[in-house]
Amino acid sequence: MPDFFATIIGVAVGIWGALWVERRHQQRIRSEEEDGLLQALGNAVDHNLELCKQLREIVTVQDRDPTFLMDVDLLDAIFPRIAQLSDDPEAIAKLNGFRYQLHHLNRKLDLWLGWSRDNWGPSMGRHDRRSDLRKSVSEHITTLQNAGQELRRLLTE
Repeated sequence: MPDFFATIIGVAVGIWGALWVERRHQQRIRSEEEDGLLQALGNAVDHNLELCKQLREIVTVQDRDPTFLMDVDLLDAIFPRIAQLSDDPEAIAKLNGFRYQLHHLNRKLDLWLGWSRDNWGPSMGRHDRRSDLRKSVSEHITTLQNAGQELRRLLTE
């Protein structure tokens, strides 16, 4: 009978120990995956902030038509998984807002390229349409730059 109790205790401790080791292993894997995704997110945010600087130069200083869109693909690909892994709801909300604003700016840039191709539509109001869109894009760039800086701060904490 003592052997039976020793076996039961040994099995219970063994199962508990195996579960503990497995849980620690899974936490380490999850943490490493999250760290890698956060690094990729930081790089994608930095890349888009650089594109914002280039776009501001083209639109406001050089007064030319932009010829590129913001790069949202990596953020869109990573977002669902980082939302599952992260325990920081503020960072996830800021990241989602940053992604949304990038998509919104891309829609404005698509509109700009379309209107530019069509020579900004009827001559009446042509200058106003271009000026209004340039102002809207410039303000949007400022919003994105501020959001991107805040997001970078949250990602590096």
